[in-house]
Amino acid sequence: MFQLHGTSIWLGRGSQVGVDLEDDAVSTRHAHFTRRSDGLYLQDGGSHNGTFVNDEPIESPRRLVDGDHVHVGNTVLKFCLLDELEEHALTQLFELTIHDPLTHAYNRRYLTTHLRSELAFGARQGQSLGLLLVDIDHFKRVNDTYGHHVGDLVLQLVAATIQRILRPYDALCRYGGEEFVIVARDSSLRNAEILAERVRRRIESMHFDVAGSPASITVSVGVTAVRPTGDSNEAESLLQSIDEALYAAKEAGRNQVKVAHPGGSQATKRERGRSHAPRHQSGERPSVPDGASLDLRPSAFPRFD
Repeated sequence: MFQLHGTSIWLGRGSQVGVDLEDDAVSTRHAHFTRRSDGLYLQDGGSHNGTFVNDEPIESPRRLVDGDHVHVGNTVLKFCLLDELEEHALTQLFELTIHDPLTHAYNRRYLTTHLRSELAFGARQGQSLGLLLVDIDHFKRVNDTYGHHVGDLVLQLVAATIQRILRPYDALCRYGGEEFVIVARDSSLRNAEILAERVRRRIESMHFDVAGSPASITVSVGVTAVRPTGDSNEAESLLQSIDEALYAAKEAGRNQVKVAHPGGSQATKRERGRSHAPRHQSGERPSVPDGASLDLRPSAFPRFD
């Protein structure tokens, strides 16, 4: 949602416009909103592919009415006149469509759109994009032994812990049942690997009471990074790369980080992946042993308001 306050608002790409769209088919200063005494007008700003209202190209300032569809590049926007209560309700509805209700991380639908937007942003700015796939080790064992209500608490705790590590412009998305994807803007492969290791260590350090003895939950992480080129298949290729790296981490014993180097074959990625902290080093406590009773008291978890 974009609030059209003021008398003059530009629509385009970049920080210099009021309505910033992550769409490569949109010009930098694509169209211009102007407020007049009788309403809000829209005019094309000399864009490469035009501005359309209700599928009609506009050659001169066009007064917008409630419900008009504005088409620029590959993006369609709906113009709405809302009071404060309606705006609040619509904002809440939008938030529900992009967030996972259990963990409050973004959902997979949002990841698909956000990843493409971040790749386009990185291509324009010449910045690398880091991608991490985090999987909770032996999560099925937790659900089978202690029930799904306990599994839900573990998912919430892991998501909240990861979120506290991330920067404001990084995105945490729930990718599957116990899998999370982190999209890290302006992150080299090395920086993405460091972030993955921080996540792994932080999760490993969270201890629970299991039959009177402490035990821990661990995660495996697949990592890659790319300097975006604008290729249409780049998002799918990156997701495949981190999936392969995660598979390698699990094959190597879990509770470690594996790196998929951009441009390598699957075999090469697995052979060159780096590993950290093998699962059962001397003196380590095993994570959630079979047959144990997990005591998850409310005090052990942060509040999720």
